[in-house]
Formats: sequence, C-alpha cells, structure tokens
Amino acid sequence: MDIQIDTTAIGSLLEAMKNQIGWMKAVGIGQFTDDWQTEDMNRQKPFTLRARRAGYALATVHPHSLYETLKAAGYRAGATKEGRRYKRAATKQLKAQLRRKALMVSRRRKKKKKVVVRRGPWSTRPILRQELQGLLIERGNEFVRTNLNWAKAKQWSQAG
Repeated sequence: MDIQIDTTAIGSLLEAMKNQIGWMKAVGIGQFTDDWQTEDMNRQKPFTLRARRAGYALATVHPHSLYETLKAAGYRAGATKEGRRYKRAATKQLKAQLRRKALMVSRRRKKKKKVVVRRGPWSTRPILRQELQGLLIERGNEFVRTNLNWAKAKQWSQAG
C-alpha cells in the first residue's frame, strides 16, 4: 500500500503567506503608519521612519509644540550658563513668528516688576489621547485582518 501526498499546493500556500508577511514587514507597516497620521491625527505631512529589513516603522508624536519642547529643555538644563546658552541657541532655530512672539513676551516682562516664579515647564497630560490610541488599535487590527490571511495567501499562490 502506497500513500502519495502532493505537497506542492501546501508549499506554494506557505510561500505565499511568507511573502505576505515580508510585504507587511517592508511596506505595509509604513503605509499603515502614514495613513493613521494623516487620517486620524490630521497631520498634513506625516513623517515615518521606516526600517524595512528590521520590519518596523516609527512615528514620533511630540507632546507639545516645538517652542514648548525647547523651552522645557532649557529649563531642564537649569539656570546655569550652559542652560541659558542652550535656550538661546534653541530659540534661534525657531521660525520668525515664534521669535516675534518671544520678543513681545520679553518686552512685557521688562515693563513688569522682576518677580521670579518657577513652575514646571511640562504638562501632565498624556501624549496620545485615549481616543487616538483606541483608533490606532482598531485600525491596526483591521489592517492585519485584511492584509494577512489565508484566503489572500491562496490568491497570491494561484496568481504567482
């Protein structure tokens, strides 16, 4: 009694699934991250750092505006000469609008009495709101469900 099993169909199906995973790793994750930033976060020009071979994409979400972030970094550097120098160098990098705003604030400060009130320059709010986090998880689950399944792998194996 001889039993013969043809494994070419199963092999091509597994190869197609492997190709799907490779596509998700190299291209799909970056596209997913860009779509999430433009549609859910309303970013006009999303930036995603992609490492295709490693299989990840990194989107940086800043907690505040650039002005607030640099100001907080200056406070963290302290009231030393280096901290003031860092703050000064950081503000030079900002756009003209922010420089004008800072000048207006400094003119108002000169008119007021010199009272130093030290407060924390950081916020306690979460960087990513709960709604956005929920949308990201939902969107990610749907993306994996539609792009990584056996039915699609079967289509890929029959096409290739």
